[in-house]
Amino acid sequence: MGGRLGNDDDLLFNNSYITYLLMHLILNIYNLVMPETDPRVDKTVKSLYLKPRDISMFWKVFTGLDKAKTGYVKLDDFYNAVEARRTMFTDEIMDFFGVDFSRGEIHFNDFLILVASFCCFEVSEILRMCLYVFDSEKIGYITVGDLKTLMNMMHNVVEPDIVKGNVKASWMALQLPADERIDYQEIHRIFLVAPKIFEPVFEFQHRIMIAILGLDWWKKKKLKLVDIKEAEIRKIREKEARRVARRLKKKSKIIQRKMGLLKYYCCPWFRYLYDPDFMTDEERAEKARLAALAKRQAELDAKNPVTHEWKKYEKKLEKVGDAEKFIEEKMVESLRGREERMDKRADKKAERQKLNSLL
Repeated sequence: MGGRLGNDDDLLFNNSYITYLLMHLILNIYNLVMPETDPRVDKTVKSLYLKPRDISMFWKVFTGLDKAKTGYVKLDDFYNAVEARRTMFTDEIMDFFGVDFSRGEIHFNDFLILVASFCCFEVSEILRMCLYVFDSEKIGYITVGDLKTLMNMMHNVVEPDIVKGNVKASWMALQLPADERIDYQEIHRIFLVAPKIFEPVFEFQHRIMIAILGLDWWKKKKLKLVDIKEAEIRKIREKEARRVARRLKKKSKIIQRKMGLLKYYCCPWFRYLYDPDFMTDEERAEKARLAALAKRQAELDAKNPVTHEWKKYEKKLEKVGDAEKFIEEKMVESLRGREERMDKRADKKAERQKLNSLL
């Protein structure tokens, strides 16, 4: 029945409401009670193209771990099942996916979101997650100190202890940037140079995949997601190609009207002179220069976002009107205040000396 995306079955399951109706029906057949859905689960189901049979498999694993049949799985049972240790970093991963584990147990919705999303993460997404977790101000980069804390947390090392062996050797061999800013490109370079530093997070993912549904299932799921994404990219490119073709056809008609049919077909080498988008070499170079400046400015804006303090400063400038005058006045006020404080300290010192002399 056609391609993967054109399959009526896939189109049916893209509708989350129908997906959950069928999911409840399947689970009721097996006399299971399914928790109520929430928007986060709905988003996970749609983004990962999970079908009712997939969710029923997750539910079967979940109920197997729910030994007390309370509708919750204890964290100890979860970590025992995946043969992993609970650390501060695994807690950060759960917090990243919005999992509520404050009571030492997790609900099925959280279980599904955590396992399905985390196990479908590729290398780049895991590295971005690590960066996001420690980018407390969400400015697009962390410091070298944050990276060191990240490494210690992943390897479950608490100061004053330090990492040892190959991990320590990898850290010591790193050439970190002079400004100590670690953005995604830098953290990806560090991963390629010293993968041992990030080994625990990938091992944690690997253990979950083995324990829950198996490596083959996750491999097939990831391949299917890649196929779906590639198909979507092809659709976008085809749509863009059609848009460009329409624009060229429209421009061709404009050139025909300006030149006339006879000149258009008999003298095609003159068409560029009637092209509304025609530019000289100088104009093209200027356009490229302006585009490069705009791109550079966008990169600077991303690295240096407008803060609340800067907005306050701009409002003050609007009131004063002259930036240099404003800065000069602030410096004069600061100097005047400093001089007044020095005079007061000198007066108090003289008074203390006078009192000491009287005693």
